[in-house]
Amino acid sequence: MDRVENYMAIYSITYDLKKDKDYEKLFSGIRSLSPSHTCPTRSQWLISSPLTTEQIRDFLITCIDGDDVLLVMKIDMPVWNAWNIPQSSVNWL
Repeated sequence: MDRVENYMAIYSITYDLKKDKDYEKLFSGIRSLSPSHTCPTRSQWLISSPLTTEQIRDFLITCIDGDDVLLVMKIDMPVWNAWNIPQSSVNWL
């Protein structure tokens, strides 16, 4: 079981909205979880949060439909590599 950490972890949130594509509802939910975030790809957000993956998932499923896909993963910082992501995301990381 996940536990709340004493520090702000970095999480990757990816999604695939199927029929009713209410992106603004999902994006608003993500923004409400953390004022510190970036969008390195079209269907991914990175956020800094003291919450667990389970807490983030449980909150965000209230912002999407039952047929949508959601994946929340904790990132092992500072280990990462990328290609052609926006410079603002590189700076954020």
